[in-house]
Amino acid sequence: MDIKNALTLKELLLTVKKGVEGAMPFPVWVSAEIAEIKQRSSGHCYMELIDDSGAGARAQAVIWNSNYRVIAPYFENETGRSLGPGMKILVKIQVSYSELYSLTLSVTDIEPSFSVGEAELERRRTVRRLEEEGMFGMNGTLRLPRLPRRFAVVSSETAAGYRDFMKHLHENQYGFRFYTELFPAVMQGREAPVSIVSAMERAALRENEFDALVLLRGGGSGADLSCFDDYWVSVNVAQFPLPVITGIGHDHDNHICDMVAAYSVKTPTAIADLILDCFISEDARLESLAVSLR
Repeated sequence: MDIKNALTLKELLLTVKKGVEGAMPFPVWVSAEIAEIKQRSSGHCYMELIDDSGAGARAQAVIWNSNYRVIAPYFENETGRSLGPGMKILVKIQVSYSELYSLTLSVTDIEPSFSVGEAELERRRTVRRLEEEGMFGMNGTLRLPRLPRRFAVVSSETAAGYRDFMKHLHENQYGFRFYTELFPAVMQGREAPVSIVSAMERAALRENEFDALVLLRGGGSGADLSCFDDYWVSVNVAQFPLPVITGIGHDHDNHICDMVAAYSVKTPTAIADLILDCFISEDARLESLAVSLR
């Protein structure tokens, strides 16, 4: 054994350092899952990351205090969630090696959309913008008359939800009569937001002819219904001069348009029920009054 060519421990670790930092001189984006996370009294945040593909890889990472003060509130503000165990994340990592502290994975940035999805992230941004602009509750200050009879309807004439609404309302068992006028619009796809806003603007020009505006669409995929999370559609609902009643999708769907409308129900037929209930309640009130006067 030739000990003359032996490396000292420091020389070995310096060689490793050159190899590691030479191979990865710049930060890289890495997807992983947080297994454990803890913020120390120093303000530094330490995480144990595991491979989100289930490959079994595991490593320690750190977000230094100066970065954590920026990354943590930014992520929470964008996603509405705090960093925590079980969360899938996409982070920018600077790899370094120290003779004293070994391998260090330093997190310098994070991409919130990876954790919640780009569509959900955009939805949250829209909600926050509308809140800042005071749009929530604006349309809610407008109430239906006691017996609303005249409705501007924004929908597609060929939509099953529109047909269900019309049948349920006009063929009601009580014989109540209503006036509805369709302002047709494209209700899904890229053209939908502009088309819906245009239909609402046409209805607004004749606001004195109606008691409320009905915005409805039957069920569909998240992509099909994404137009009801559109900023400009939501603004027009919030600022509409008549109370807006929305009935969009299925029971589990909830869209930004629903949040800013004066009235929101789960389905198109539920809109018809809401309207009919006004008359049923009034009918019962008058019947009770008649009985009390006998």
